[in-house]
Amino acid sequence: MTEAIGLCRNFVSLVEKPDVAKHNEIQALYRLCDELSLVAHSLDIPSGEFDNEPAASHTSASALDIIQRRFADLVAEPSIDGGDPWLDLSEIVDDFKRIIGLFDAKQKDAAQFEFKHGFQTHWGLHLASLRYYLHRSLRFEDT
Repeated sequence: MTEAIGLCRNFVSLVEKPDVAKHNEIQALYRLCDELSLVAHSLDIPSGEFDNEPAASHTSASALDIIQRRFADLVAEPSIDGGDPWLDLSEIVDDFKRIIGLFDAKQKDAAQFEFKHGFQTHWGLHLASLRYYLHRSLRFEDT
């Protein structure tokens, strides 16, 4: 789980930088999506009693605005779920902050449950959608 938390911290840090994202940061975000997926697939849901209800999103309009400015150059074609890359980023960051908080509070099993369950039911879906946008954006930059 330590590896998963490290990836979550890296993801949040990369998304919340104040300046406009550069090409290498978009590539790093793309790689992080793959690494997070691989780690999530390798983790088991720990035994115990945990809340199965997804937490409500706490993304503020100002946080979303910051993300939209930082990643303004992402190709935002309609996706299967009808969302956009900025909402995906904000939802993932919100979930990761909650998971990191649990881990830092020494609730490691709860953090692992939230990480794995969230991958299956919430942030993992946003990650798949985000990965599509990143793929399209990087592909169009190369042409």
